[in-house]
Amino acid sequence: TKRNAGNNQTPSTNESADNDKTNVATPPSANLSANTIEELEDTITKDIEDTVNALNSEWETLSATITTYDAYVKNAEKVEQFYEKINTQTEQACIRLQEYAVKYAEMIMTSDMSNDDKYDAFDELNDCIYDDAADDLNDGIYDGLLKDMQDVLYEGVLDDSDDAPSYSDWYDVRSDEYENWYDTRSYVYEAWYDTRS
Repeated sequence: TKRNAGNNQTPSTNESADNDKTNVATPPSANLSANTIEELEDTITKDIEDTVNALNSEWETLSATITTYDAYVKNAEKVEQFYEKINTQTEQACIRLQEYAVKYAEMIMTSDMSNDDKYDAFDELNDCIYDDAADDLNDGIYDGLLKDMQDVLYEGVLDDSDDAPSYSDWYDVRSDEYENWYDTRSYVYEAWYDTRS
């Protein structure tokens, strides 16, 4: 189900159109071809790392062009599209984590491990997905990327109204940025929370 944040924006599902606008590669489908639990754990770790790194790389490119109020105004649509990209990629990563959890559980249940070992293996599943991968996703996007975007945009280039044509223009632009940031952060948290639940 698509989640809607306060401004009723829904992340785009048209990947080719989005990629043309933001140059972020389409996130992969869950790689469920691992033959061992160890291989699957490595795949999960790499998937989340790649997802976070791709978004951070895109943000570095975008933020390098936004160093003034005027530059922000000229790139406001790109910033909004990037927020939508964050929503989409976070949701897709969360879906993949759920798919990985199913694969992990199937590998445990179809193994020749003793029941005691299977029970212990489910603890390892919990550590791998619920604790490690989900936390890495949260740390990388909710507490990392989005915090950096707030520092650079809302608290940075938009902090002072001196460069704006008027106080009213500055106030509207800064308010819109905060709303986009807040809605995205809420969406990311909800996707993460639902997946962990």
